[in-house]
Amino acid sequence: MLGKSQSTLANWRTLGIGPAWFKVGGRVYYRFDDLVAYGTGEASAPQAA
Repeated sequence: MLGKSQSTLANWRTLGIGPAWFKVGGRVYYRFDDLVAYGTGEASAPQAA
């Protein structure tokens, strides 16, 4: 959806940028609404759950 690789998203998570995300059982997930908000510039700073 964002056209970014998994490694780019992983790097963004360590830098505290990019779309909001959360972990379940060690896997990282993104909510669709958070991806849309990030893509349109309406997102706030990401927070790990």
